[in-house]
Amino acid sequence: MAGTTEKNAVFFEVRDAPYLKAENSIMEASAEELASCYEPMKQTLLFFAAARPVGQDAQALALCTMLLDSGVPLNHADVNGHTALFYAAFKVRVKQMRCSQWAVLVRRDAVEGFTVPCCVSGPSC
Repeated sequence: MAGTTEKNAVFFEVRDAPYLKAENSIMEASAEELASCYEPMKQTLLFFAAARPVGQDAQALALCTMLLDSGVPLNHADVNGHTALFYAAFKVRVKQMRCSQWAVLVRRDAVEGFTVPCCVSGPSC
């Protein structure tokens, strides 16, 4: 993905394309592409995977897991100081998924001091 347009295309494929195309984009991406950020917000592919439309929660989780397994950091903050998990919770995604699924991602990357957002404001997970 040499040009800016092509580079940015993978972000929107991960967010908007059918699951298999998004999965394929991640699998074909180089380490450099996986580590890149979308401008101007400085968001990684994890932000875009977490932002998949409501109703695609299992797909979003699978893509997030693939990205984390590929080395994309869970605790990367964008220009607003927010992580992908913040935006997932903000979009009510966490309420529609089992909190434990997101908690597994958090524990797996050993993010110190991070609490799964639904456990803070909602009933216990």
